Amino acid sequence: MLHAADDELLMPLHARLIAPPSAWVHRLAEVAASVADQASVARPQALQGLQPSEDAQRVAQGLLAGERKAVLLGNAAAQHPNARELDVLGRWIAEHTGASFGYTVEAANTVGAFLVGAKPARGGLNVTQMVQQSPAAMLLLGVEPDFDLQDGAAAAAAMRASGFVVALSAYRGPVADYAQVLLPIAPFSETAGAIINCEGSLQTYQPVVGSVGQSRPAWKVLRVLADQLGLPGFEYDTVEAVRDAALHGMNIAEGLQAGAATELPAHLTLHGEAPSSSEFERLAEVPIYFSDAVVRRATSLQQTRDARQAGQVALAPDAWQRLGLQSGDRVKVQQGSATTELSVRLDNGLATGVVRISAGHPATVGLGPMFGAVSVHKA
Repeated sequence: MLHAADDELLMPLHARLIAPPSAWVHRLAEVAASVADQASVARPQALQGLQPSEDAQRVAQGLLAGERKAVLLGNAAAQHPNARELDVLGRWIAEHTGASFGYTVEAANTVGAFLVGAKPARGGLNVTQMVQQSPAAMLLLGVEPDFDLQDGAAAAAAMRASGFVVALSAYRGPVADYAQVLLPIAPFSETAGAIINCEGSLQTYQPVVGSVGQSRPAWKVLRVLADQLGLPGFEYDTVEAVRDAALHGMNIAEGLQAGAATELPAHLTLHGEAPSSSEFERLAEVPIYFSDAVVRRATSLQQTRDARQAGQVALAPDAWQRLGLQSGDRVKVQQGSATTELSVRLDNGLATGVVRISAGHPATVGLGPMFGAVSVHKA
C-alpha cells in the first residue's frame, strides 16, 4: 500500500509505503527501480540514480514472487496533480512483474464513460482546462461543480465568469447561483439505465420511483433540445436504444484491454511541490455520504458518524503536538486565499506533515484543490 494514511484496510499487508502526496511518484519510482534490479532488467533513464528503500524492495520482491497479483490505482492517484506519472509507473511495474493493472474507479460508470468515449476529443478541453479558460457557454449535466470537481472553488468561479450556463439538474442547489437556465431532470434513482463496473460487467437497473413533477430523464431532455435545434443523432425512443447505440456492438472485454503505453518517458517529475516548513500537505478524499447529489441530501445518512467526521480536519501526531491541540478544539485552515474554521481530530496513521481535509463537503468546498499546501492554526 502506498498512501499518505496508514488506514486499517481489514486485510493483511506485506508492506506499507506511507508518505506525503508530494512524494508518491518518488516512492513508486523506487518500487519500479527495485523491480528492474531484481528482475535483471535495465533501468529506464528516468529511474537512474534512485536508491530504493527496504520497503520498496520488499514490495518489488512480493510482486515478482507472487502468483496472483495486480497493481491498482485508487481515487487519490487519479486526482493527484502527477496522475500521469503515477499511471505510467504503475503500468510499467505491472508489465515487468506479470501483474494486472487497473483502477478502483471513482464512480459507478467511470468505466462505461471511458468505453463510450466520454472524454475530450482531439483538440478538445478537459475539465481542468475548461475551468481555467471559462468558456463563453457551459452545459452542466447532473453535476454540481462546487462539490463534484477536484477544485470546487475554481469551478464555481469559472461558472460565474462564463457568459451563459445551462444546468440540467435534479436539484436547485448551488447551480442556481450561476446558471441562467435550469432544466429539471430526474436523478439516477428515478431513471432506468446501465453501468459498466470496473470488472467490465454490464449492469442494468430500473427506477426506484417515478420522476417527480415535470422532471424527465436527462436523455429525454437532450432529445427534445436536439429536436428544437435540428441536431441529428438523438432520435431515440427508449433508454435501451440509447444504450445499444452507445455500445454499438462493442466487445467490452477487448475495450478494457486497450490500455495506455507502458514505456517510461526519459524524465519523470519525481518530486511534487512540497509546502513550506510552516505549512502542511492536504490529503483530500470525497467522503462516502458526500459523493453525489442524492446522498448529500439524505437526512438519515448525514446523521451517521462517517458524515459527521467528514467536516473535521484530521491531523497527524506531529501537527497535533506542534499546535498544542486537545479534543474538541477548532482550527483555522487556509488554502490559497480561502479560509475556513473546522473542528479537529487526531489521526495516528497520517504521514508527518499531512492534514486530512475532505473534499465535496459544504464546510470545505471553498478551500481549493484536493492536493496542495495548507496552513493550520489553532482558532
